[in-house]
Amino acid sequence: MRSLFRIFDYLDNRDTPKSWRIGSFAFLRLLGFIYCVAFVDLWFQIVPLIGENGIEPYHVGLQSLSERIGWISVDRIPTILWFFHEDWILHVICGCGLVASILIMIGVLQGFSILIAWILYLSLVNAGGNLISNMGDLLLVEVSVISLLVAPWRIYLPYGKWDQPTRIARWLFRWLLFRVMFESGVIKITSEDPIWYPEFMGMSYYYFTQAQPNWIAWFFYNLPNSIHKISTLAILGVQLVGSFCILGSGIYRWIAFSLISLIQFYFFIIGSSGFIHLLIIGLSFFLVDDFSIKKLLHLKEPNFGTASLKGGRRFPQIAISSLFLIAIFPGSILNLAKSFYPYWPIPQKVSTLYETKIAPFRIINSYSQLGLVKGKREEIIIQGSMDGFVWKDYELLVKPGSTYRRPYFMFFHNPRLDSQFWYLSLGPWHQNFWLVNLMDKVLLSDKRVHELFFNNPFPTYPPKYLRAIKQDYVFTSVEERRRYGDWWKKGVSELYTPVMSSR
Repeated sequence: MRSLFRIFDYLDNRDTPKSWRIGSFAFLRLLGFIYCVAFVDLWFQIVPLIGENGIEPYHVGLQSLSERIGWISVDRIPTILWFFHEDWILHVICGCGLVASILIMIGVLQGFSILIAWILYLSLVNAGGNLISNMGDLLLVEVSVISLLVAPWRIYLPYGKWDQPTRIARWLFRWLLFRVMFESGVIKITSEDPIWYPEFMGMSYYYFTQAQPNWIAWFFYNLPNSIHKISTLAILGVQLVGSFCILGSGIYRWIAFSLISLIQFYFFIIGSSGFIHLLIIGLSFFLVDDFSIKKLLHLKEPNFGTASLKGGRRFPQIAISSLFLIAIFPGSILNLAKSFYPYWPIPQKVSTLYETKIAPFRIINSYSQLGLVKGKREEIIIQGSMDGFVWKDYELLVKPGSTYRRPYFMFFHNPRLDSQFWYLSLGPWHQNFWLVNLMDKVLLSDKRVHELFFNNPFPTYPPKYLRAIKQDYVFTSVEERRRYGDWWKKGVSELYTPVMSSR
């Protein structure tokens, strides 16, 4: 018991000057790794998605906007792709982004490298439309802007000479982490879906309705209902109540760090969601101070000296941090309020200022969709036929297709086409023009587009007819898996798009 109280004393020691260099140092290295993963992952799929002859060519959308407003609007859509339309520039952006990511990881020109990585990634997110921009991408862009406040702006700065992160910068990271967690919980309650309240069975649905479930989620799905209720209550508790510990001090921040790291690792192992959960864990590094980390992990920290601990050259950092606070905090408050009530009245001048000057740079985003859970899984499946009677499925890389195919564990890989198919069932097909373009390219047997699929049921000649159906999917039970060998079972299906013909 004395040891336990000693740990709590370490975690909430108020007599020790607080230093936050270990968390800042580790976070920036992790940010470099995440950028590396993001650029490499995009590099292998970006040309078929938004290339010159891709599903949703980036230059078409930019040209359409330019013709509509009469000039190249860099401030409306900040991207360097305004000045190009060839595929080679996409390879250059991904390659340069990878180099910047490696420099961030090894600590060389960190501030400059983060700025370059942010500009390049923002260019892809803004020009790429729905096929590139998801919650993980938006969070990475917003995190990068705040990271400019803590990154050293020198060629190389050893850990022992790092400056103390400003208090404003630390609280901007914590405020962002609070918004991500709290908005994810609020959407579950405000959706008025009974699976979250009063049934408390939301996690039993999440396992098979998430965008890209893996085989581990199948095992969790088949746990007893009592476990599902406990896990649902735990998730709601951490997101709605535990998130306020982020704004606390001492032991409360350690509680938040532990709970957030635990549930993000839990989400990571049951689904293929790319790097977003690792990024959220990285944000929680700013909840723990160096003294507590050293005591718990028996680390020996270099002597920074009194001047460095007090701040040294603090005025420029504090001034810039204050400008970031003025730009970010009011807009994030409005976003948080809208997560409770989407129709929150906002003055027209404030709304116009936000939409034209701040929103295009993605420095303030809403993360409610992270908590979005559907009550059933409706898969949109593209089918081809040579005669209009026998139809064969085009299966995607990760999403369910054949019932016997085991769901993949993809680690940090995020197939963008698979992710967008998850959102298709939320609306009619004619609201998603990229789907029509995709089906056109399948009819033309575009080889680059076929790389985004798991299979090609017509390897010799393209199909004459194409359609998309909507079909219910759910995980099998343990008994069904043992008897038939299937991971999924299909339900009723209906036509999602009209039949398209190559004639």
